[in-house]
Amino acid sequence: MTALLLAGLAGTAWATVVEGTVSFPGGFLPAMTVYARAVEGGHLRSVGTHPAQGSFRLDLPPGHYAFFAEPSQAGAPQIYGAWTQAVTCHQRNAQDACEDHALITLSVGSAAIEGGAGPVIADWSIPDALAEEFDHALGNRTDPGPQELGAPRFSEYPVSTAPTTIRPALDFSATDIGAEQQRHIREALPAAPNFAGGVALVQLPCGAGCVDLLLVEWKSGKVQAPASLERITQELPCRGEESILYRPDSRLLAVTRRRKDGIVTQYFLWKPSGTLTQTAEYQRSAERYCSLPSP
Repeated sequence: MTALLLAGLAGTAWATVVEGTVSFPGGFLPAMTVYARAVEGGHLRSVGTHPAQGSFRLDLPPGHYAFFAEPSQAGAPQIYGAWTQAVTCHQRNAQDACEDHALITLSVGSAAIEGGAGPVIADWSIPDALAEEFDHALGNRTDPGPQELGAPRFSEYPVSTAPTTIRPALDFSATDIGAEQQRHIREALPAAPNFAGGVALVQLPCGAGCVDLLLVEWKSGKVQAPASLERITQELPCRGEESILYRPDSRLLAVTRRRKDGIVTQYFLWKPSGTLTQTAEYQRSAERYCSLPSP
């Protein structure tokens, strides 16, 4: 199906009419609610279909969208279908064992989709984790999934804090940081430790929307530049301000960044020996990350 560009309301961005198809296993096609979910921010737009209606149209502002559907007809199974890689796999060869259920994202508002194929919602065998994402997006559940329940919490790693007004003399001997960067670190050093009771975290710019995270041991002045904290992008699909989370009274550090098409959150623990160790890592789709409440 083609995606047609239409003018939006006066003073607003151009809208795009996206046309797609929806099918259902077993030959019977119940009435559906079809959803387009924005990757940036998680906003939903929806349209209803009638029984046996295999096509839909949605007016969407520019952005990137994933598409899914659920039956709205009484007596139909309460399951989700989606436009995933498994759909394109079956389109290439219906006999293939297609087990990749990653959501396909459509870029709306770009010239690239004019005349291109629209969404095909035909994967009704999505994994439970993806169904949970859709539940969260629709507000059908508020409890965190197993992954979120198992994530480390700042309160689990408390540490005492002591007031101090004396800044340390910085020791860069364990790093290869140049003179200009050393000057920036000295200027950016906070007035007191802001992490793990006696450590200062300093952000060193490494480009647009990118920082390297450095650690300064307050008592000794030793500066550490862990490779695991390099090039942290703060350009997340939502909640970019949460890309780096830490507290003065906790030894836990959480870093969230993009990885391929998903979002990964890494948890690091500061040890009394003066080392930072990664303790956990959780990867989610962008849709899942944006559907979760802030920590």
